[in-house]
Amino acid sequence: MKKLVNILIVCIALSLCSCNNNPQPPQRTDKYCLDSLMCLANTNLNAASLRIIEGEQNGELTPYEVAYSRANITYQYTGNKPMAIDYCREALSYLTEDDYVLQVQTLFLLATIANDDQDYYSCLNACAEGKKITRRHNMKFMMYSFDYLTGKCNLDMGYQDEALKKMSSSIDKAAKVVEYENEYEILISYVNNLISSYMTVGDMKNIVRESKLLGMLTDELETKYPQKKDFHVRKPIQTPANNPNNTILMISALSVLSIILIAVFVIIYRANRRKMTDSRKKLEQIQQQVKIIAAERNTNYANGGKSPKTLSSLVEGEKLYLNKDLSRVQITKMMGCSHKTLTKMLNNIKPDLSFPDYIKGLRVEHAINVINENPYLNVKEVADMSGFYSISSFERSFKSITGKTPKEYMKSQSE
Repeated sequence: MKKLVNILIVCIALSLCSCNNNPQPPQRTDKYCLDSLMCLANTNLNAASLRIIEGEQNGELTPYEVAYSRANITYQYTGNKPMAIDYCREALSYLTEDDYVLQVQTLFLLATIANDDQDYYSCLNACAEGKKITRRHNMKFMMYSFDYLTGKCNLDMGYQDEALKKMSSSIDKAAKVVEYENEYEILISYVNNLISSYMTVGDMKNIVRESKLLGMLTDELETKYPQKKDFHVRKPIQTPANNPNNTILMISALSVLSIILIAVFVIIYRANRRKMTDSRKKLEQIQQQVKIIAAERNTNYANGGKSPKTLSSLVEGEKLYLNKDLSRVQITKMMGCSHKTLTKMLNNIKPDLSFPDYIKGLRVEHAINVINENPYLNVKEVADMSGFYSISSFERSFKSITGKTPKEYMKSQSE
């Protein structure tokens, strides 16, 4: 039922977004909306399918309306998401450039279904196409909605930091152009989802920030559209006139709950800090040893000393790849060879192997060993101990080699 409400809200929002001050090309009648709603409102799948066939045979529904209605029914009632995506693509094939409102509506439905089906490639492509159309026709709210959905897709793919920033940025921009009642309702649902995402990572600063925005949006919605007060996420506390102490009790209970949550957060934070102490000391010792070895070798080679026999004996044997500042130039100096010779050494290890990919592979292999031996460490600690500068570069490298994000791999090891 919740999905049904969301789809209906999107339909209405897209219709309203098309009504701006700029001259619009002539559009077809919105009869397809009525027929789609009839199909969605019918909980009997067979009866809904027959309604579409009947409308198609009688000429009441165009091929686009048939395909779009079937996409909705397939997604809502059968759960066959790949088939629903195919129906969306079929619906798009019947549209022209003048039907840009319908294109945006169908692309948003396609992106929503693809994201739910974890077909992230189709989701991102649909969002990119939708943003082009909305930017061309100045449909700002839906353009930011596509931005938000792109961020959500990236979040589901494991790119947490970049995704949360994009989702937050799109919500801030959408809040500046929100105007209609259904747009407020859509934006409120976005903010609620973003707050939930921040809660999973314990980002209290952004939780407070988004909560303030949520309060502002619900206040504006209640002020502009007071007839639907039972819908909103935030409702005023109702207290009987003859019992004013209820408000005080509620505030006291919330205060106690907040104190408990803060205390739990502090305890967990301090426990994690204690766990990180030993790991950081070990990492600092390793990095210090690597720097000492590198300095000694540079001195020996400058004095005419012999270079190591192989690249592996230097980089892998002495774990130089754990040094975050390790570069190709440093290795050539330590080996006493040219860049061309170093390239040949890399090709002997693996054809067409680049130096960054070689170091990245060693760091990921080290990270896997660290995770297996120290399951209590978090992603940031493992990234630091494996020579990566940032969590994002660690996650990209880890997934490109193993096919899983570090969190997914940790979870699989703990099961």
